[in-house]
Formats: sequence, C-alpha cells, structure tokens
Amino acid sequence: MAEGEDQIISAIGTLADDIVDKVINRQSPESKQIVDAENEGMAGFQTEHPEKQYKKGLYGGGSIVSSEGSEVKVTAKGVKRSATIPVVIVGMDTGDLDGDGVVEIVFVSSTKLQIFRYSESKFEKIGSHSFRPTYKIHAVNVADLDRDGKAEIYISANEQFRVASMILRWSAADGLKVEQDNIPWFLRPLHLPGEGMILAGQMSNSDPATGFVARGIYRLVKNEDGRIHRGAKLPVPVRVNLFDFVWADIDGDGTSELVTIDRNEKILVYDDKSELTWVSEGNYGGSRNYFGPARSEGEGGGSHNVGSVSTTDRDLAFIPTRLVAGDIDGDGRQEVIIGRNKRQTPFFLRNFREYDGGSIACLGWSESSLIEVWATNTIPGYISDYSFMLAKDTGAKTVAEGTKAQLFVGQVPDSTFLGFLAAKESKILVYEIELPEK
Repeated sequence: MAEGEDQIISAIGTLADDIVDKVINRQSPESKQIVDAENEGMAGFQTEHPEKQYKKGLYGGGSIVSSEGSEVKVTAKGVKRSATIPVVIVGMDTGDLDGDGVVEIVFVSSTKLQIFRYSESKFEKIGSHSFRPTYKIHAVNVADLDRDGKAEIYISANEQFRVASMILRWSAADGLKVEQDNIPWFLRPLHLPGEGMILAGQMSNSDPATGFVARGIYRLVKNEDGRIHRGAKLPVPVRVNLFDFVWADIDGDGTSELVTIDRNEKILVYDDKSELTWVSEGNYGGSRNYFGPARSEGEGGGSHNVGSVSTTDRDLAFIPTRLVAGDIDGDGRQEVIIGRNKRQTPFFLRNFREYDGGSIACLGWSESSLIEVWATNTIPGYISDYSFMLAKDTGAKTVAEGTKAQLFVGQVPDSTFLGFLAAKESKILVYEIELPEK
C-alpha cells in the first residue's frame, strides 16, 4: 500500500523485492555480512551461467582500457570487490584517518557513515556512525586540513530544510568522534591553486526554484574558538555550485584552468581569465544526488518545512560525480578523472534521473580539447562515488606489488527491474592499476 502519490514508486519497489525473494528465495540484504573479497571477482567464471553472475555485479568492470589514440598505456592488474553491503552508498572517499600510513575507506548512505580498511585484498569494517532519520547526507570528503598527519571527515548534509554539516575524526583508540556539528554551510575540502587544500562552503536559501542553494562559493575560516565563518569569495562562474568544479593545470603552462560540470552533464573548461574555451560533446558526471532535503519533505510539514513546496515548484540542484585532478602520467600536465553514468531518462525530466551502467574515465588535454586517456569498462548498475590515489600517496600495506595507483569505486548493483529506486545494496570495488614508467 502507498500512503500517498509520492510513495507509489517506493511501494512498487518493495513489492518487486518481495516477489523476487519468494520466487528465488533470495537472502535478505540485512542478513549479509562483509567478507573477504580475495577471490570474489572470479566468481562469474566458475558458474554454469556467467551471465547471471554478471547481472548480479559479481564481475565486469574489471579492466582499464587505454582509449583510442592515447599514448598512455594503462592496465588493471585486477579488481577486488567487497561482499554486499546492505545500504545504498551516497558518497565515499579515502584517506589516512589516524596517521599510521594505511588508507581508510569512508562511505556514507543517506543517514549512516561506515569506515573500512582495505589491506592484503581484504575489506575490514572498523567504524560506523548512525544519524537521525531526518538527516540527509549528500557528500563526504576526507582531508587533512589542519596538517596534523591525520585526515578529518567532512560531511555535507541537510537536517530537513536546515543545513547541518559535520566534521568528524576517527582513531583506533577513540573510534569516531564528532568534532563539530550543525555547521550551517555545505562543506567541501578543495585544492586552491598556489595555496593547497582549503575548506570551501556554500549556503542554502529558502527558494525551491534554485534547489535551496544560495549563489556564491566562499573560503571558510576557523576562528580561535574553532567555529567556522565566511572568508573570501572564490572566483567561479555564478551558476557553478560547490561540487561542480575543480582547478587543474591541464595544459602544463603553469596556470590552472577551471573544469566544471553543468546541469546538462557537459564538461566546461574556463581559462585563467574566466573565458569558456571548451565544451564536451559526451555526457559526464551524471548523478542522482542533490542538495537539500528529500523531495517528499516539502509536503510533509514539520518544524523545518518551508511553506508548501510542490514537485513543480522545486528545481533540484544536482551534485555531479566527483572531479579528481592530478598529474597521473608524470608529463607535467594534470588529468581529470570523472564518472560516466549512462543516463536512461530524457533531459526534459529535470528532476528525475535514472542510470543503467557506467564507467570512470581519465581525460587529458590534447590540441585544445580534453580527450579520454583511459577508462574502466562498464560497471553494472550505478556508480555512486569513487576515489583515485597514486601508490606514493597510499600506505604500503594497501598496495599490491607493481601497483602504481588504486581506484576505489562505490557501486550500487542494479538488482531489480526498477533499478536504483528499489536498490538496498552496494559494493566497494578496488582497481589495482599499472601506469607507464616515467
């Protein structure tokens, strides 16, 4: 039964899961545990029907392919997969949280944070934190902004219509500790050219037509008492939101270009004079994630309700998949890594996005345009988030011999005919990547 029109899709999804469970006696997601992923990636080749295993996401997406015309030869030694995690990953990032030289994997669902360690091809859960049901996370980032050798966890989130972001720390001795909560800014650690990592932020507003996002992105600074306040405004185009861009010296001339994703899932490149120089033909950065409360909040009343917001009033401000910049091949020019979820819904459905399969691409500058240098093959389902790390930036215990980089991917397998709308599970993939010697 659906209590209202906005609950029909989720009710159908629940019905579909019930049917599948009864027909094939499928194990419920809640009863599944995180296990050793040493040999799980080969499971599809040991069954009578590999296609069935492929559809379940147990293999596929296991290779890195150098793009046609690319001079950079990149290969994947393999891909490791966690067992099924009984939540839907919204965002993820990696970093050394306790300063021991070993990288941790941090991922969030809409209301829960979990921390894993990946070492010797095994995934080990080492921490978690649950949030209130009214809490909605839309981004997580890991960065050592205070430069103490231990990365902090930055969560950007809403408590219904109120921005309520959070900074946490983790250590083996103390577990997860909330350093600061109810921060009235959307948060993102960001690399600022010529300076390094800073904390950037954007405020919300009460206008549903803008997706509850105010114009302007600012540097955030801590007072002596540790509280966050607004600093200088960052020089980005007016319609660019907090997670839409990255600075990168893509042509190796010593100045950084601004690489952005627009609402139509196109990449735009601006030079150091803020002039638009290139727009992609293909689509990149497609995501279901958006700022603000869940779509049903506006009709539900409550202490933080902003009037009566109908689905026709609100224009969702979507957050693209992560933009990662770095000189991956050592040629003095930075490449950009970006997701390519394959969109199934037409663009005129502005507030509804559905994807079926995707990949992650590395783009490099060549002859006045960004071209694909390499890409993963198709990953079934939906790519929620990812993190790319060169081996020199990771702990020795997490890197296989001969590996030059690791690509961590949060995957939501397409487990039912309704896809993501009925999804309840996720997996973490780790690509062990070999890069050419320089």
